[in-house]
Amino acid sequence: MKNYPEAKKWVAEAEKYALFPAKTAFLKGIILAAEGKAEEAVASFEKAKSLDKSYAQAADLQIGLTYIGARKYDQARERLQAAITQDPVSDLATFARRYQDLVEQRSFLERPLRFTISLLGQYDTNMLQEPYAWPMLGDMGEEKSYAMTNTFRVDFVPRLSGPWLFNATYALVSNIHQKNATSHDLLANTLSVSPGYSFGRVALNLLATYTHVLRRNPSYERYVEMSEVGPLLRFIVSENQLAELFSGYTKKNYFTTPLAPEEDQSSHGGSGYVSYTFFFRGGALANVKYRYADERAEGDNWANEAHTFTLNTIFPLFKSLRAQLGGEVTIQDYKNTHTFFGEKRRDRLYTAMLGLVYDINRYVSLTAQYQYTRGYSNIFLYDYNRNLWSAGVEFRF
Repeated sequence: MKNYPEAKKWVAEAEKYALFPAKTAFLKGIILAAEGKAEEAVASFEKAKSLDKSYAQAADLQIGLTYIGARKYDQARERLQAAITQDPVSDLATFARRYQDLVEQRSFLERPLRFTISLLGQYDTNMLQEPYAWPMLGDMGEEKSYAMTNTFRVDFVPRLSGPWLFNATYALVSNIHQKNATSHDLLANTLSVSPGYSFGRVALNLLATYTHVLRRNPSYERYVEMSEVGPLLRFIVSENQLAELFSGYTKKNYFTTPLAPEEDQSSHGGSGYVSYTFFFRGGALANVKYRYADERAEGDNWANEAHTFTLNTIFPLFKSLRAQLGGEVTIQDYKNTHTFFGEKRRDRLYTAMLGLVYDINRYVSLTAQYQYTRGYSNIFLYDYNRNLWSAGVEFRF
């Protein structure tokens, strides 16, 4: 840990006696930049330049770095280019060029308005979640089908001054099928907003999400709307570890008329999760997450509590190729004796996923993924397995 108070003391002494004024102003700028006082740091570097022209290139480089830290990328570009122009073959110019690449990358990643379009072709071996063969259970239909999932997403993350935070997301998802299209095609709209406040290593957000789903029957009709709202707390545990804690209220409203009152899936209840992410060199990361949901359904057959445990990892294989590996376990216990089967339903859902992402450039990526799902249930109607193969392309603007 750098001893900035001690350094500031000696800088103050040097200023008092006017010792090496240019050098003192330059060192003061470095300290101020490290403390996050960007404007004061820039003023100090400018002073060093005015007192001694030999500091000009180094000062412009430091000003560029200070603007990067303050997320002022246009100003950073100008100063880094100025540092290069002054002496293009110097070591400082080489450093400035490297940081220019960083500025371009971070400027793209942190752009306020972001558009994403993904086109994903799929093959689903059990789109109906048809259970295993059972005596006197009729065939539910052709469960194997090709499908297409298309997504349009807009993220708005403005660069706010001070500690205030805000981000909003709108997503439109279309899921169409080769078979059973008139009963299973979906069109979903999701809006999410998250204003917040940063306390430094801790940030508090209010997360609110609303989703509205249309389903074909055989034309598109209102199917379900879902909403969730609650506080989200983020902790920067260390330089490469991030923790999240969320607690909220969830509501689901199904528009279709159930076959019986006990089958009404509309519900409300509590929800929450704890998440921990590890970041590694080279862009690798690992995330572990636990989520709890209490669904107090209108129909007795659907009231349940669920505990979900998730592990997801991303790690680079080559410069532009990343692998994704993940798994999820859900323990879902229903609260009431099922009115048709005479026992309380208990489900255990296991999911495994393996994927590859190849970045053609910063704007286009190719994706391929395999997902296996095995649903165990003590009630045969909900006991099934499913294989889902996906491949497609993603565009980012």
